[in-house]
Amino acid sequence: MSARNSLIDTTKVHHDDIVYLAGLIDGDGCFFISERKSRDGRKTPSYGMNLNIHCIEKSLIDWIMSVFGGISYVNMKKPPRRPLYGVEYTGNRLTQLIELLLPYLKLKKPHAENMLLIRKTYNGSGGRYLQPSQEIIDLRHQCFLHSRAINTHKPLLKQLSSPLLSSHLSSEELQVN
Repeated sequence: MSARNSLIDTTKVHHDDIVYLAGLIDGDGCFFISERKSRDGRKTPSYGMNLNIHCIEKSLIDWIMSVFGGISYVNMKKPPRRPLYGVEYTGNRLTQLIELLLPYLKLKKPHAENMLLIRKTYNGSGGRYLQPSQEIIDLRHQCFLHSRAINTHKPLLKQLSSPLLSSHLSSEELQVN
């Protein structure tokens, strides 16, 4: 399994680590859903889902990587600006991380709930494409629009507060690729 989709080794994670990371994400985290155009001619849109954490302290990113894993990267800046270090979560690791963090997030809790909702519509196997139902296609698009509204500080979409959509968080039938 790739580093993007492998799971977190929860034997290395302490309660305080989860709480600290939740606070860090509330301050410096970014939940982002992007709409991707199909390269193989499919009409059904696909979505990229990421959680990114950035900071100028490499040691903090190194600590996050040692405990929670993820994909690290560096954005080099022109002097006198310092490099910006980051870690990214996608796939199964993203889903697992959100489930660990959700009880402790404050500011980014709506972002995490929305991300978890769209993640639950994927089966986690990656790469194998199964045509989702129209209901799932619509739900994914609503999550994308909701994410965009949250991230641009626009009024939240009222459609996501409907009982039909909120019931999907626990529905096993949503797990389609």
